[in-house]
Amino acid sequence: MQFNKYSPDTVAELLIYLAENENFSSLKAISGFTKKEVSNVLGELADQLKVYAANQPIVKKESMKKTELAENASRVIANLTPHEESVLLRSFRIA
Repeated sequence: MQFNKYSPDTVAELLIYLAENENFSSLKAISGFTKKEVSNVLGELADQLKVYAANQPIVKKESMKKTELAENASRVIANLTPHEESVLLRSFRIA
């Protein structure tokens, strides 16, 4: 699954946020759906995305080509502490 520049984990967190905080006022015009039902669907989708993300292979940092990282991303990573870099790369399943 590709979500442009966002990881499946990030999209899952966004879905969880929407499920918990959105009032879905447009549902009034659609019969057959309640806020609770929509929230449950978003929560289930988020759970499935998290499982999907956890099962994705981890890419070795050494195997990545410099050209695979955008110039801005490379500059940001260069300014991180080793711990910060590790946390960031792990969030994108890069070790």
